[in-house]
Amino acid sequence: MPTTESNAYKVIYYPSSTIQAPFSHMHGRLSCSMPERLLNHNSKTLRNNREPFAITVGGSTIYVLTMPNDVADAYRNTSSLSFDVFVQVMMRNLGSSTQSIRAMFSPMPADKDGFPNPHGKPLGRLARELHTTQLYPGENLTKLDNKFIESFGAQLNFEKMAESTYATRDEKGGITAPLLRWSSDLFTRAGQTAYFGDLLGTMDPELTWTFLEFDDLSWQILFQYPRIISHRVHTARERLTAVLEKYFSVPAEDRGEQAWFTHAMEHEMRTIGISTHDIATMMTTIYWGINTNTRKASFWMLAYLTQNPRLLEQIRHETEPAFDNGVLSVDYLKNSCPLLDAIWNETLRHSAYSASVRHITEDTIIGGKTLRKGNRLMIPYRQLHFDESVFGEDAHVFEPERFEKNPKLLRSASWRPFGGGITMCPGRHVAKESVAIFIAMVLRRFNIEFVKDQVFPRGAEGTPVLGIMNIEDGEDPLAHGAPFVIPTPTNRHVLVSSAKDIKELSEAPVDQLSLHAVAKEMLQPKYTMQGFEWKDQRGVEGTGFVRALRCLMTSQLPNLLPSLRCTLENEMMAELKDCQTSKGETHLKVFPSIKRIVAKTNSLFFFGSELSQNPDFTDAALRYPQDVFVAGEAVRSVPQVLASFAANLTTRGHRASKVMFDHLAPVIERRLEVRGQEGPNKPIDCMQYLIDTSPRKAPWTVQRTIGEIMAVWFSSVHQLAMAATFALEDLCMHPECVEPLRQELEGYIDGAAVLDLDAFPLLDSFLKESSRLSVSDAIRRKALKDLDCFNGTHVNEGDWVCVAQRAMMHDSGHYSDPEAFDAFRFARKRPNGQSQELRRFTDVKPDWLIWGYGNTTCPGRFYASAVLRLLLCHVLANFDMQLLDKGATRTMTWRLGIDFQARVVASSGNADDDGRLIHLRQATNVAHAFALGSILGGEQMNGLSPAYVARKTHRPSNITESSNNQICTALFEALPGKVSLPSDSGYDASLKSYFSQQEAEITPYCIVSPLNESDVSAAIKILAAPDSTTKFAIRGGGHTVWKGSANIEDGVTIDMRNLNTVKVSEDKTVISVGAGALWRDVYTVTDSLGLATSGGRAAQVGVGGLTTGGGLSFFSARYGFVCDNVLSYDIVLADGSLVSANETTNPDLWVALRGGSNNFGVVTKFHLRTFPQIPFYGGQVFYSLDTAPQQIDAFAQLAGAEDFDENASLITSFSYTEGVGGAIQNSLKYVSPVLNEKPAVFQPFLEIGGQLGQTMRVSNVTDFTTEQGAFSADGFRYVVFFLYLSLSRFHFHPLLIQLRPKFHSQKAKRLISECEVNSQLYRTTTTHLSRPFLDRIYTLWSATIPTIRPIPGIQWALSIQPIPLLITSRSTQLGGNSLGLSSLPPTSPPLINILLTGTWNNTADDVLLQQTAVKLFDEIEYEAKVKNKPSLYHPYKYLNYADGGQDVIQGYGKESVRALRGVSRRVDPRGVFQRQVVGGFKLWRGREGEEGLSEE
Repeated sequence: MPTTESNAYKVIYYPSSTIQAPFSHMHGRLSCSMPERLLNHNSKTLRNNREPFAITVGGSTIYVLTMPNDVADAYRNTSSLSFDVFVQVMMRNLGSSTQSIRAMFSPMPADKDGFPNPHGKPLGRLARELHTTQLYPGENLTKLDNKFIESFGAQLNFEKMAESTYATRDEKGGITAPLLRWSSDLFTRAGQTAYFGDLLGTMDPELTWTFLEFDDLSWQILFQYPRIISHRVHTARERLTAVLEKYFSVPAEDRGEQAWFTHAMEHEMRTIGISTHDIATMMTTIYWGINTNTRKASFWMLAYLTQNPRLLEQIRHETEPAFDNGVLSVDYLKNSCPLLDAIWNETLRHSAYSASVRHITEDTIIGGKTLRKGNRLMIPYRQLHFDESVFGEDAHVFEPERFEKNPKLLRSASWRPFGGGITMCPGRHVAKESVAIFIAMVLRRFNIEFVKDQVFPRGAEGTPVLGIMNIEDGEDPLAHGAPFVIPTPTNRHVLVSSAKDIKELSEAPVDQLSLHAVAKEMLQPKYTMQGFEWKDQRGVEGTGFVRALRCLMTSQLPNLLPSLRCTLENEMMAELKDCQTSKGETHLKVFPSIKRIVAKTNSLFFFGSELSQNPDFTDAALRYPQDVFVAGEAVRSVPQVLASFAANLTTRGHRASKVMFDHLAPVIERRLEVRGQEGPNKPIDCMQYLIDTSPRKAPWTVQRTIGEIMAVWFSSVHQLAMAATFALEDLCMHPECVEPLRQELEGYIDGAAVLDLDAFPLLDSFLKESSRLSVSDAIRRKALKDLDCFNGTHVNEGDWVCVAQRAMMHDSGHYSDPEAFDAFRFARKRPNGQSQELRRFTDVKPDWLIWGYGNTTCPGRFYASAVLRLLLCHVLANFDMQLLDKGATRTMTWRLGIDFQARVVASSGNADDDGRLIHLRQATNVAHAFALGSILGGEQMNGLSPAYVARKTHRPSNITESSNNQICTALFEALPGKVSLPSDSGYDASLKSYFSQQEAEITPYCIVSPLNESDVSAAIKILAAPDSTTKFAIRGGGHTVWKGSANIEDGVTIDMRNLNTVKVSEDKTVISVGAGALWRDVYTVTDSLGLATSGGRAAQVGVGGLTTGGGLSFFSARYGFVCDNVLSYDIVLADGSLVSANETTNPDLWVALRGGSNNFGVVTKFHLRTFPQIPFYGGQVFYSLDTAPQQIDAFAQLAGAEDFDENASLITSFSYTEGVGGAIQNSLKYVSPVLNEKPAVFQPFLEIGGQLGQTMRVSNVTDFTTEQGAFSADGFRYVVFFLYLSLSRFHFHPLLIQLRPKFHSQKAKRLISECEVNSQLYRTTTTHLSRPFLDRIYTLWSATIPTIRPIPGIQWALSIQPIPLLITSRSTQLGGNSLGLSSLPPTSPPLINILLTGTWNNTADDVLLQQTAVKLFDEIEYEAKVKNKPSLYHPYKYLNYADGGQDVIQGYGKESVRALRGVSRRVDPRGVFQRQVVGGFKLWRGREGEEGLSEE
């Protein structure tokens, strides 16, 4: 195509006057690939002359230098070659104001404060010196390195990796992740934290992904693309700048730790009057520079290493000594790893792809050529780096040892990976060191393999960058997961496929993206369902059907299964009888026959025996779904004026729906009249469940009820029949599958096994594979308003957002040979003989979406799966089959659509995203885990700091609503942006974050969310002012279950969760933890450094409440109570002062806080002792309840040993669960390494028969506490069951790579059933060890079972754990505490902690359960005191397990109580934390004197 002269690119050669080289016109943007193309052309036309040449673009001339000597001359010239112009253009393109740019490049006063500037340089140039001070070797760089070590240490663990949205599980049970996405995620988070601290990520957790989108498209800003075609990059930039502006609006002292450069640069900018917005814009450039290159450099370096396993092992061996006692030495990496250094340089040589640019301010001669004023000069690095005269004939080959063999290359003028002259990158040292740290830590923690059959990624040589080149589009396995748009005749379809986008779609509010609106548009219910009109948004009044199907219907499956099986088999025989030919053969039209069988079987479960035996009704029920679907299509295809006519015509006058309505109406009317009445004759079917869960305040009419039931029925037949049809056809087309399936089903008798999700792995895999290759439907949502979502994708009102799961199921990125039918791919053994993690047919994951996803996941999938299994089991057991016409078409095109052939990949989420699953058969193996887990994982931690356990309070007469509002107003004015009122989203978010519903139901007047200790002080000064009587509460993790424990009605709650920093001292002996942190935050850091601290046993428990309440840990026998390991407290007292309490400063307060709970002030930080710790042995073992005598024997033997093993930790739990029965669970941990992984001290437990399952393994604290914490549901409306699966090996595929942990591990996967769990209790006491009395305790607990058994949703568990004298002696050695146990004589029998936990559904049962618990413990304590001589009773009650009504403090003993009261009078003379913090366990039990608190 001809072009105008102005658009042509020209090559011009300058000897002494201008000569134009013969060069054809080129089109396209100026990019970093252009010089290489031009040089290739120049080699042919100008005889390989590499003298300066020029290209002219649109009348502008750009000179190009490629000779090393010319480049060196250019870098030395700072007078006529200027870089400032380009910096200013870049700043303007990134949104900086003209005023700020002018200020940045105007001379500064030489005598200004701040960074020395004796020559008065403009800040635009002085910034380089600031960079140099931060990034050159020295103290500031060392701090940055440590930040990177800390960040990588926290992120390089399998728990976090498995949770990442870009991770997918491969068919071998591993986890795959694209290398570039993975390295980009880690490096961007690390760089962000190193420079800006944790606050920036807290403000916007998705900021790193926003930056990555900006960075990948930033070339559009470099080339000043119009916004209309570059809106995504501008949107991302604006989001990034907005968060930075919010960050710099926070006072510097309130931001937490940040890099020296960040603080210094901000100070200098504010000095010259630059606004906060422009500071944010400037720092956007800094953020860009920090993160754009290291993420890509680490990617390329690991890519080269994984391509060469021998080389990778050499680097692993070379870097291993850098970890001295588990602590990484950066100096060792820098000075003693020559091969690592050489590979870094060779990686840069191949991947550095930017160019230096200068503006020519005066005519300048370089290389004997005149460069004219006003033009530009460019120095492309890539041409220098591939100069064969310097790097050899193999310059285009990656040679790992090139720079090690020839160190002189580093001094070559052709070596310019970081530029040169005054613009040489000041961040080169931290870039090199951070990548070396990353590589060393990755290789130490994981084994890495390059996934087979992958092509090494190609660099994006046509895309401009600021340093390291990106990869070519499509080279990243998830690159095609980006959203795209397909126009259709009626609307646009926005297709998404990445796990992140699918999750965003599933979590979108229903007033934005609605499934209900899609169904309404497709089915047109107004015309096709008897006028049953739907709204675009499903209201709360219509969601009962979800619980009806998900909980009630599924829970009845075991009872109804025999009838279902009988009905299905009878209907099957009837169909076959009608299909016999004259030759005695049976020819079955599969889909029509299966549809009839499914419809008649379903009708029993949905409508009950009466209607399911009525042939008129069942025939209509069979026709109805297809009538609706066909009529809906017809209505959508005609003008609205003809809609009624079209629907009437296609449904033959709505015959089927009318018959159904006429039969259902009298039945529904009768049932509605007796709704709420229980009795033996109450129907058990889905129709009744829908009635029971329908609204009570605004009851449905008969017509509305029928409409809801028929809508549910519509979904129950067609899809199940299609799935069964495809499965039967696949059996015929793959007869090699029949025999293995029959062998697996051998012994199948009563059909109940179909409810066991793991009973038939081959059958399950077969069904999954059949569904994978036949799935055609997609997740869809209709946009109810214009939206910008999915990383900036614009969705118009009326668009459908869809997941094209058919394309995903055929994607080679997920499935090897995806077009082939591989029946048992999901059940295949690993090469080492171990079973891979089963992916069940009923699973719901971002890459397995046949059941939907999120809150619209099919609630009837367990029923559907059971029917499907019943059908196939019956067929396999009784029939041989074959297809009569194997070439017949299996499917038809119902409606014009698009076959998406494009590669679409969705990454999988972590195993806990599986939705709410119910494991129904053999529940005795696993279903006790909630009752047991609420003991082990819950640990009744008081989620606050100090431990705040509030009894129910009433508003005193002297506190009025207006006075509390005045307090909230004062707090709001003193702490802007940190006080939430009931109308604020932050208020709701705080309440929703509580562990129990009891706490979440409490509504304080306002909630204060301090960011730092100063905020806490300010709040206390207002709340505890002399004229204030406002009650207040303090919460940390919010994990305690009972009402008022960390919240308050008619008062103010201080939410400490933002004070959650975790920092290890330089000598690794102390870890400082914010009072709002959770133990998972602590262990993530300590595990990464080979350290541990004595802390909570459940990952999601708060640090504050547990520690101030005493705290038991895995390490208690070795290091005492958790509180004994607090070296120092930072605490805000009642007068608002912040003080320290430790062994030398306020030593009495230090001891008092060790168990003294919330009686002295608000602890803001704990400084805890650390110690070296490597992975250790532990886990859970489950038994049947009839092993109780053996369990008690083993427990007494371990607990009563004279030489109690200080490495052992044990909790034994007995439980009863509704519908399941009893079970026993032992939580065992041995914190010292053992050779055979089975410590002798645990052999008595491990040898007990009747095990139902176990998770014993070697792992770290994070893993064990995550498992323990998982036993307790984070939310009050869920009962959590567990199925233990052996995940003995994880894999991570970067690009793809495989990462395996160095140790084998097992992990619990949750199966969650959504049920109502509204009420919970804890109660505790302490006795001395006695084997006979343990029997008596178990007997007393067992006697309560008949009382509690009828209570709906009951989980009732008793736990015992030893408190050996070793613990109390350690406490004394470590400075003592206030728990009162140090006085125990050495000959005293060990103590035993006893804990009762319970959860149940209905608040109406609260009184009975509380009374039962109190009575049980009264009996235990009475018999311990009176019936045993000497007495076995001890008054100590472990505060973190105690009920609010128990007297904990008095159990510490008179001497301890007297000391605690003395400290309280000294630090809180007005008794603020006795009178105003009314919850918890008070020192005076609430008795107040006139002038202070009395001694009583």
